[in-house]
Amino acid sequence: MNQPPHPFDYFICHPELTEIARQNNQTRLNEFINRYPGSETIIRQAYLLIQHIKIEAKPVPALQMEEDYNLFMEQIRRKQKRDRTLWLSAGSVAATLCLLFALSLFTDLFRPATPATTSHILSLLDAMDTQSEEVKIISGGVEARVADNQSITQTEAGDLLVGKEEKVRSEQIETEYIQLIVPNGRRTHIRFHDGTVAWVNSGSKLIYPKTFAADKREIFIEGEIYLEVEKAGTQPFIVHTKVFDIEVLGTSFNVNAYSEDEEQSVVLIEGSVSIAIENITQKLTPSQGLFASEGRAVVRKVDTTIYTCWKEGIMRVEGETLTSLFARLARHYNVPIEIENKTLAGERYRGKVNLEDSLEEILDNLSASIPFRYQKNEDGSMHIYIK
Repeated sequence: MNQPPHPFDYFICHPELTEIARQNNQTRLNEFINRYPGSETIIRQAYLLIQHIKIEAKPVPALQMEEDYNLFMEQIRRKQKRDRTLWLSAGSVAATLCLLFALSLFTDLFRPATPATTSHILSLLDAMDTQSEEVKIISGGVEARVADNQSITQTEAGDLLVGKEEKVRSEQIETEYIQLIVPNGRRTHIRFHDGTVAWVNSGSKLIYPKTFAADKREIFIEGEIYLEVEKAGTQPFIVHTKVFDIEVLGTSFNVNAYSEDEEQSVVLIEGSVSIAIENITQKLTPSQGLFASEGRAVVRKVDTTIYTCWKEGIMRVEGETLTSLFARLARHYNVPIEIENKTLAGERYRGKVNLEDSLEEILDNLSASIPFRYQKNEDGSMHIYIK
């Protein structure tokens, strides 16, 4: 018989989950989740919260700890019904105070509009797990799955449609922000309620509000996204990444912000964008790109189709190293590719790759231009070794 899922407070105080969160150990986290069927979303929420708490141990009488804990959990339940400041007794331990502060941020999913909340939302991207077979929309305890390349629409009322089917109603969304996870090997696109359309590439994570604020529209991204921003009066559209903040009114541009990539970029197709990076603000004109790497940022004229054709299922390569090219292919096809012949790593390739072809077809075509061999695992499972 299946056991009912444990409540949130069971996991937030679980010593093993606390240790896993401190180590940021994804393997142990997945093993822990497997032991509690039906509780994955709650466990991941607790895991994210624990990662953003600094706990200082102080000796406190057991009775005081029990009283403070009971009061803490009661106030959490009350806070879900009305928004007010929460107070604990003066004898509360530092850990409980930290939990209370962090939970107030987490429960509301970080109210927008201040630099502190922006940094908290960006840090949340780190713990969003892309190891999934399907695109996922997550909001608190609500989760919806999306087929590859299927469209998502956010209505003015805040409902979420997948294709033409209503997946999540506005009243089901209890959090201020929604998470969109696109695993390796998958893509999707979403139309926000203001008319802006975002194409989200493989291995990307997006956080966006249930409804945009009155004074600005903000989203948060790790990975790659192409945006066609609908103009909405003087209400700016702002894209936050860990490297730069991009502000526009109405325009089309591509953002590449994978944490694991050496270079991150913003490429402007039309309109104008203002990019804040470190203490510098840089404006781009159409066909310009800003490229950031190793603490340096440069602006140069580009052929924009090289950076945007991925949404059409094409990858154009202009003198890219095989190391970089194979990393992109691995992400798109969700297949590990390992270069065993290190002399090939720096070889450069120019040409076009059709992402609708199978990976084997692409490797065969590439090997006709740059001689190399490849093989799979002996059992036939997909792990490519370049020789």
